[in-house]
Amino acid sequence: MLMVDMTWNEVEKHISEVNDNLIIPVGICEQHGYHLPLGNDTFIVEYMASVLSERTNALVAPTINYGVNLPSDMPVRLKHRLHYFCIPKR
Repeated sequence: MLMVDMTWNEVEKHISEVNDNLIIPVGICEQHGYHLPLGNDTFIVEYMASVLSERTNALVAPTINYGVNLPSDMPVRLKHRLHYFCIPKR
């Protein structure tokens, strides 16, 4: 079940009554030769998240596309990717 298709009330109810787990798909836009689209990695993780969600009733968060990796571009370094998932202490 995709969070983006739900209202915040529906998300809150689902988390409290059905399943409080969240699936966060993570992909990248990069080349795979001439035969595959640039979003291939993202399509795969979104499909896997969908299957997992169907089996567990966990919500699927919007996909995090952490960068573009083309022959002329620099990929996002791991230390910068980790900032997506870090929750600051208060």
